[in-house]
Amino acid sequence: MITLKKLKFQNYKTYYGIQEIDFENSVQSENQKKNILLIGGLNGAGKTTILKAVYYALFGNRGMKKEEFTRIFSNTINNLFFDEGGRESSIRLAIQIREDFELEIVVKWIFDGSKKLVNEQREISTRNPKHTGGVNTRKINNIEAFYNYMDRFIPFDAAPFFIFDGEELKDLVFKQANADSNSKNDEMKNAIHKITGIKAYKDLTSDLYASKLSTEREINKSYSKDIISDHREEIKKITEELEKSQEQLQKINNDLRNNEELFNTIREQRDKKMLTNSKSREVLVARRGALEAEAKEVDVQTKNFFINNVFLLKISPFVGTLQKRIQLEKQEKLKKLRLEAQLQPYHSFISEILKAEIDPPLLENQIEQLYTSSQKVWMNQQKITNTIDENILVRHDLTDNQYTYLQSLKSPDRAVFNQLVKRKEKIDEQLNEIEQEIRNAPEQVDVSKENESIDRLGEQIGQSKYRSNVLKRKIDKLKNSLLTLKNKSTRKTNNTNDTQKLEKRLNMLDKLHQLMQTYTNELTTIKTNKIKEEFSFMLNKLIRKQDEFGKIEFDTNSYRIRLYNDRMSEISLLERSAGEMQIISSSLIWALTRASGFQLPMVIDTPLGRLDSVHRTRLIEEYYKYLSHQVVILSTDTEVSSEYEQLMLEHTYKNYMLDYNEEKKYTQIKEGYFEFTRGI
Repeated sequence: MITLKKLKFQNYKTYYGIQEIDFENSVQSENQKKNILLIGGLNGAGKTTILKAVYYALFGNRGMKKEEFTRIFSNTINNLFFDEGGRESSIRLAIQIREDFELEIVVKWIFDGSKKLVNEQREISTRNPKHTGGVNTRKINNIEAFYNYMDRFIPFDAAPFFIFDGEELKDLVFKQANADSNSKNDEMKNAIHKITGIKAYKDLTSDLYASKLSTEREINKSYSKDIISDHREEIKKITEELEKSQEQLQKINNDLRNNEELFNTIREQRDKKMLTNSKSREVLVARRGALEAEAKEVDVQTKNFFINNVFLLKISPFVGTLQKRIQLEKQEKLKKLRLEAQLQPYHSFISEILKAEIDPPLLENQIEQLYTSSQKVWMNQQKITNTIDENILVRHDLTDNQYTYLQSLKSPDRAVFNQLVKRKEKIDEQLNEIEQEIRNAPEQVDVSKENESIDRLGEQIGQSKYRSNVLKRKIDKLKNSLLTLKNKSTRKTNNTNDTQKLEKRLNMLDKLHQLMQTYTNELTTIKTNKIKEEFSFMLNKLIRKQDEFGKIEFDTNSYRIRLYNDRMSEISLLERSAGEMQIISSSLIWALTRASGFQLPMVIDTPLGRLDSVHRTRLIEEYYKYLSHQVVILSTDTEVSSEYEQLMLEHTYKNYMLDYNEEKKYTQIKEGYFEFTRGI
């Protein structure tokens, strides 16, 4: 859990002298944990300066256009301080990464007499707050290295979702709504993949595949040097055919994906036309949508059943034998442990005896005889019986958890899998029937062209899937033939072991790659569904005009927010008000923070400016107090005014006022925002 601790300005912009904000929360109890720090001030007092300072300390100029960076950071020195002869300004941000690890980032700007920036310096300090001393400070000479270091704790791609201007928050939705309707909203998709961790797994999958290809090339080189001439030409021929088939498969799969996307787009366009015709068509399309959703759910359940049980299905014939064996081995291990415990006094006694000086010294075999004979005497006197069966070898070195797991293994119920298959077949039949009903329903608009395109594309998709399956079988057959030939080939004695190691590594990489692909796909599904669920959950709490909408949802395929009217026809987000766009964007940020697993502080400038009183109240009551463990709100006096004072006080652990001195043209940070709104 990352927490802001302190922000200190030294003659930075509007802040003269040393001004600081202490973010630490000391107001905690068993029943309540307040999480909001409120900073208020009039326009121009320096609220946005605080937000930009936190951003720049953490991320530098990443994500900024050149014009924006020049405008904000080319003149960071306080004017009054400069007129007094000062030439330096700085910001100092302290954050806590873990209980035992804190960071402090310092950025310093140095100017000449003409107020021209001469140098910018950056340094970072680390320390363990549980121990005194031990501060490690170093200057940053390589800014890229600093960025990479900070990304380990706070990924840059997460920045727009925890440091943002509330009035610009609508841009999250506006950008995707304004994008091409056929686009996949790659910018949003990539950002979500990064902050939810999906990209890391996809990168790992790609790396495994690259390692697999590299190992295959190494094996081929090894074979090409060592195989006898009888097989060389045949292997070359099969290798060329295999590469050609793989290229064909990739092309077919690319065409298949493109046709499926076009199929879905045309069908969606046709359905929109047909929804305007009659209520009966609308019901049919809605029924088909429900059945398609049910079909997807069944596919996921079937896939999960197979993934979770494929290992057990394969090993089930051997599980009983294994369980009996490890139980027998465990009994023997316990016998040995009991015997060792019973003989412990003897071992101590004989060790002391053997330490004594004996003249002449005993030989090794004499010591061994003495040890063995005396142990037998000891066991007889103590009535210790050795029941260990020396013929039973302990082959499995298992922990208690591993032993419990193996003993608890049970064969999966195949009836569940059969029920899922039958259920999917029934849904497919119903979908085919509904498709015919939709086509036969009376039409007011001509959708024959769309139907022709759907039929044509459906046929092409079916052919592509068939060709893809044929090629996959062919590729598997070629790989097996190639492997058989290589195994039959004579290799040089010195290279045999190396080649076998490479083959083992290739086999392991292939399994890991397949496993990682499956895991990444499942993780993506889980994360996107989590975003969808959390988005809907928060939106239902915040939106005031929900009765105007049939549905608002996060599309897990395109990563777009989709808005539908009460007839379930999609309508443009661009038609909504700025306040509604802000509420929708806020719900998306909520969903992303829940799906990402990151526990980051939130810094929000002007969060309530464009909102009416109902939305403001709901954000305070339902959103900000649950959004994060630390929420820093930068507000004007008109946003969190006196009428919201009691509501905010319930959740605010600290509050500051930015007091701008009109005469001296600088801002002072003072405690007491609510005194400011009351005019005290």
